[in-house]
Amino acid sequence: MSSTPSSYQGHPLPTTPSHQGRLTTGATSRRRPRYRGNFTTSICSLFSDPARKSDCCSIAICGVLAADRNRYLLLDELPQPWWRRILLWLALPLGLYVADMHVLERIGLIQLTEHCRRAFPDDGSGPYLDVFNETLDELSRDATGRNDGDDATSSGNKQASDAADPALANLQTAHLVLFLSLMILVGFLLARAAMNRLNLRNTTMRKLYELDRNSGGEGRIVQANLILSKDDARSATRTCGCYRAPDGLYGIDDDDDTPNDAMASSSNEERSGDLCTCLWKVISTLFCQWCCGCWCQCFGMCATAQEQREIDTLVPKERLLMDYVTFQPFSEYVPSLEKLRQSRDVGVLSHWRAMSELATMLMKSIGCVLVALGIYALTDIDSHFTLKNMVVVLATLL
Repeated sequence: MSSTPSSYQGHPLPTTPSHQGRLTTGATSRRRPRYRGNFTTSICSLFSDPARKSDCCSIAICGVLAADRNRYLLLDELPQPWWRRILLWLALPLGLYVADMHVLERIGLIQLTEHCRRAFPDDGSGPYLDVFNETLDELSRDATGRNDGDDATSSGNKQASDAADPALANLQTAHLVLFLSLMILVGFLLARAAMNRLNLRNTTMRKLYELDRNSGGEGRIVQANLILSKDDARSATRTCGCYRAPDGLYGIDDDDDTPNDAMASSSNEERSGDLCTCLWKVISTLFCQWCCGCWCQCFGMCATAQEQREIDTLVPKERLLMDYVTFQPFSEYVPSLEKLRQSRDVGVLSHWRAMSELATMLMKSIGCVLVALGIYALTDIDSHFTLKNMVVVLATLL
């Protein structure tokens, strides 16, 4: 994880004191915690509010974008560059896998060749041809000649087998090394990702504890943290795990809520939900609380969504209006786009300058892909993709 810089892609980052001030300010309108970890919503409350669309980001790409956003808003920490992520999570494991498959193909070819050599030797004495060659052997050879021929053939087959054994052994060693390297790499990446999720969740809970203690809820929070254990946070952030349900705080009744909390709870219950809400209810019914009264967790997506809902109530609204990938505030490019729309400026250069950083990155990526496809079409590598096909692609985009 990268260190905390003073700016990111030209956007200034807040310092620690001002950041803590934002959290303290947001705590005044925060509801009382009702769930383990000092959270105001359950870990299984995805898509419970149709007006909240951020839960979808916690599911996409296993919650990577949502976790980056949470870490940036809470800790002012920046994620790894995308080229490094693609290299570590995609290119390197895929390269090891392809190399291992190639070695396994070579091993299978050598084994098949050896089996064929044993089944069909040069003298026709293999187990599948003995019946057909038995009469011919008896007529063309006497007992001594046949034995000499068999000895010579056996010697030749033994030499071929001896030559294949070292190559086969080397390939088997290479397969073992590649397979273990792939498993170690994947295990290390998954363990590191789980550790990062655990650290973020512990930091989020500590921030919530400090805010609630400053707002006069120390007695309730102390009781909540007595119940909370490290296993809960680890279970919620593991690659695959189970989180014990229900996750409500013991001894907390609905009567303990303030009038505003009760109104908020009733309004949430009255919402019928949308298609995502219905689908999540079906999924949660099938996989949640089905196994020993636990909620199944995968890549910490539910925990990421829970933390995101909490962070959204702790920071100012204008702080949340930013791009998920580049963290560029909407205020930096939306006014320029609105000005172009009002002036009805159709100039390509004007729109290019007014685009967001994410849009600029996407346009550059598309341009690189089109250039690569054009070069590929000009070559004779694939006769089914020529310059005419490239013209069709460009015409389709236009």
